[in-house]
Amino acid sequence: MTRVVAGIPVGVRQSGSLRPAARRVCGGAGADGLFIEPPKRSRMETVTVARDVSASPERVRDAISDVESFMLAAGFDEVDVEGDALRIVNHVGLFEIELDLVVEDRADAALAYHQRDGIFREMETVYTVEETADGTHVEATTEYALAAKIVGPVFDGTVVKRQRRKELNAQFDFLDAL
Repeated sequence: MTRVVAGIPVGVRQSGSLRPAARRVCGGAGADGLFIEPPKRSRMETVTVARDVSASPERVRDAISDVESFMLAAGFDEVDVEGDALRIVNHVGLFEIELDLVVEDRADAALAYHQRDGIFREMETVYTVEETADGTHVEATTEYALAAKIVGPVFDGTVVKRQRRKELNAQFDFLDAL
């Protein structure tokens, strides 16, 4: 028997023993006979794009910090920035994708944000900037896990990876033009 307590599936002893799956998950039960099944981890996909641009790191950071212009450079159809909240809308094939994002203040990144609401179970993007002898090395990494309800033959991880590479390359083209 499984019940839910505070949003967590909880199993109870059946005939004095744990169900076989429960023994594998937690190795036993507490004195109260309850065990908690840990949440399943999302399988994360990664897209990374890097490029050397001739502009100085300061110019690149300034261009990236103009978040609205930088996101529009990716080719998104709509970009709304309000404080640390970022909303983007994009049409990809038959789909309209809308993401509510939160911009993070991170010392190790020129820009970092994660999804608050949208099509992903989880999503985070981090842009780093490093000075080189000839300008700046820029790298962007997006890690994401698709929500099960949207995965299918028409929209899958391959489509997301291809689209994300296209968006990141468009942003780096924007930085190349500085």
